[in-house]
Amino acid sequence: MKIISFLFLFLLICFNFSKAQYNETYYESYEYRHTISEKTYFSSDHINCEIHCLQGKSEECEIYKEQLDYVFNEFEKLIDFEKEITFSIYFLDLKYVCKKCLSMALPPNYVFLKELNSEKVFSYPQALAKQFMINYDNIAYTDFTIAINVDHDKEDIKTIGKFALAREMLHGMGITLTGDLANSRGYKLFSEDFYVPQIREEIDIGDENVDVDITFKRFYPLNVFEKHIVSQQKPDYYIFDSLNEMHYTYFPELNYNYMEAVNNTDIEKKALFNTYSALIDSPYYEQAKEIAKLFKQKGSVGFRAYDGSVIPLQTFKGEYYRSLSVCHIDIPKITDAAFYDYDPFNKNEIKDYLNEDFIMNYTYMFMYDVDEIAKIVSNTKDPKIFGPGVIKILKTMGWRIKGDTSAPSNTQYELATDINIEADNYIDLALSLAGEHDFYGKGSRYNSAFTNKVCDVKSYLIAMFILSLFV
Repeated sequence: MKIISFLFLFLLICFNFSKAQYNETYYESYEYRHTISEKTYFSSDHINCEIHCLQGKSEECEIYKEQLDYVFNEFEKLIDFEKEITFSIYFLDLKYVCKKCLSMALPPNYVFLKELNSEKVFSYPQALAKQFMINYDNIAYTDFTIAINVDHDKEDIKTIGKFALAREMLHGMGITLTGDLANSRGYKLFSEDFYVPQIREEIDIGDENVDVDITFKRFYPLNVFEKHIVSQQKPDYYIFDSLNEMHYTYFPELNYNYMEAVNNTDIEKKALFNTYSALIDSPYYEQAKEIAKLFKQKGSVGFRAYDGSVIPLQTFKGEYYRSLSVCHIDIPKITDAAFYDYDPFNKNEIKDYLNEDFIMNYTYMFMYDVDEIAKIVSNTKDPKIFGPGVIKILKTMGWRIKGDTSAPSNTQYELATDINIEADNYIDLALSLAGEHDFYGKGSRYNSAFTNKVCDVKSYLIAMFILSLFV
């Protein structure tokens, strides 16, 4: 958060200077480097994708688009879709968010469901909830949003692109956390760390200036992925079982101005502290501390599948990393996220580190095509990029797998009508709101992201801000 805050302020200063001086050459150059071109579309039988590419990176985007056909085909062969899924891809220069980012998925739109005859509410990714054929009005126009980094050499993109696209789609389809640890957002807020649910953050973008107000509204319910997380040492111990009603914990609605927080980090720090402090006096606090301890131990937690097997999830020794820990399948030999004692170009080392579930690893370790890696690590005559662990996770959450001969689940769901969280995608919302404003006085050229017009510099900066909330 601190990196993006500084960069956001720096870009804002440059941007305001260009407005004041109105140096046409500088303005056109800056506009070109930080605008998003007209959106395009890509589809397969059951998957629809809306593509937004950073101007000046068309060649990189075209490489990724070619790889989409392969990735979509793999998903079509794997999943027995009842309804189409729809998502957005933003091909951006993610070094403004994190220097080494390959890709990232924003929290998906959620639908809040409970099984019939149960009062336990869980957040289901909209892409999955649609498969249950439940009728509901509060539906977002996209199920999830992913961002892919185009700040890579073209040859590297040809190698890593399929992995990035497939992994982020899996996150959007549900292999992700809703919550984090209290001290993981860049501040040491508490002497003892503890699990905290995802905050519903409403974002208001100013009409006249680059201005962003953030309001903390309430907590999200646990999601269906967290529901199945267990201790590896005690596989009958579902670590979130006693936190199912944690999202009802009340905290006073909090509001702060992001641009003011750029200059004074105590503003955001205070908002987070006051929000999370409400959990300390709740009945969930002690278990939330135990979860934090597990999340900082190597080999501690896993996902318990429908057949009783446990798929190990990625944790690190002594540290928890937002967007890396727990929401990926474990690489057993990696205990430190920043430690790599291997040769990424040595094919002979691949099987020492990776297994059939490499597509859900937190990093792409070896510079070989996914098909080649699958052949090396596979235990079958017909290697696939989706390993058995990934497939078990998807099936357990509720996705129907093609060729599955076991009896289909007869679980029925109903909407949890008391969870008042409207569906939207953070980055799509930010881009569309920013694009509505005639920021340069150039009329409809800078129109809404929904209308196939390019988005202005303001849109790009705010998009970077939105992404920074989740790394």
